[in-house]
Amino acid sequence: QVFISMMLTLLLRPAIDGVIPCFFMRGNSPSLGKGLLTEIASLIVFGRRAGLVSVPKNDSEWQTRLDASLMKGSEFGVIDNVLGKLDSQEFASVLTSRVRDCRVLGSSEIRTMPVNTVFAVNGNNVDLDGDLTERSVIIQLAHKDAPNRNIEDFHIQKTYGVSPDIFVENRRAQLLQDLINIICAWKNAGSPRRPKSLMAKYGLGKESSVGLSTLFLRLPSSCTPTKPQERRLTKKSKRQSHSLKRCGKSFQIAKHSHLPSLTSGTP
Repeated sequence: QVFISMMLTLLLRPAIDGVIPCFFMRGNSPSLGKGLLTEIASLIVFGRRAGLVSVPKNDSEWQTRLDASLMKGSEFGVIDNVLGKLDSQEFASVLTSRVRDCRVLGSSEIRTMPVNTVFAVNGNNVDLDGDLTERSVIIQLAHKDAPNRNIEDFHIQKTYGVSPDIFVENRRAQLLQDLINIICAWKNAGSPRRPKSLMAKYGLGKESSVGLSTLFLRLPSSCTPTKPQERRLTKKSKRQSHSLKRCGKSFQIAKHSHLPSLTSGTP
């Protein structure tokens, strides 16, 4: 579910007038597919694989990497293979900034750039510092014996005879349409808002990223139609609900405990 939320955020980022959190894929061992998930998300939304970069060694390197990414206009920034503890004030600052003063490499020129990049981080058994904990949405992956898994036993591999990334490339149009249907279902349901903010740093505001991109989790059920236009809307909602189920079945992703329900607003 949270993985679908990340794809919705990537798709809706140009329409979000505000800051968004980082998506952090944390596993209990290597070979769980954390990098593969970011590639799949990028393939569906942008039609190309995400570029992975190693974690910067210090805040000076963080500043250089982040400035370069923002000046390049990167849509999706993926930091791969984080080890130990992730602690960077530069990164934490970017996640709650609408604009950033970036220094052009090799000169003293400063450019003020909008922060429109969606950031994702991959790592095994990684701890986050206090600031980043409040600015990250966790996708927890776990397996008892990940190194000895056989790719031939994967659901998509067994059913379709191809790897997950090739499966996505071959069906990108349908999967992208499923994401759009989720957004349409949210609009048709009256654009409901969360009754309570999910994260302190990312309030409700105007269609905040976390609120908007996860509202599909509990859309109101269709009511009994009494008018022709309501009947048409209900049939459309059923088609959108079917698209959501199909999209969810394509990616059997582990749920995580940090995502609240729409009704309670609590983890």
